[in-house]
Amino acid sequence: MKLINNISYFIIINGIYDIISALTILNYLKMPNIKSIRLSLITNNTEPESLLERFIAYSILANGIIRIMNGMTLHEQSSQVIVAGTYFLEAFIMANEYYYYKSVDFQKSMFLICFSLYLGYLSIINYFN
Repeated sequence: MKLINNISYFIIINGIYDIISALTILNYLKMPNIKSIRLSLITNNTEPESLLERFIAYSILANGIIRIMNGMTLHEQSSQVIVAGTYFLEAFIMANEYYYYKSVDFQKSMFLICFSLYLGYLSIINYFN
């Protein structure tokens, strides 16, 4: 149970970071370093504050809210599946953007894919026990 609590805290912190990042991209918060870290992944965006950036922010915001709300109840199997799903979807999106569209930076996307798969695995680890 202690492992699931530690994972739960990490997922909640990651969700808070996602929300802060999204609000920064949407210009509700002024944290240029966080904004540039999140948006530096995209290689083909020529328009600052474009519709693309806003939609990225909306998806990051949705993931953050899902991760915080379900991270609090990660001991329940349904929450584990939902949180894992957000991470696996994020990994799929990054893989698709890199391999099919070539629109994201290789190193950053590979890091994000591995990180997302790992967190998805960690969040669902107790599902089968």
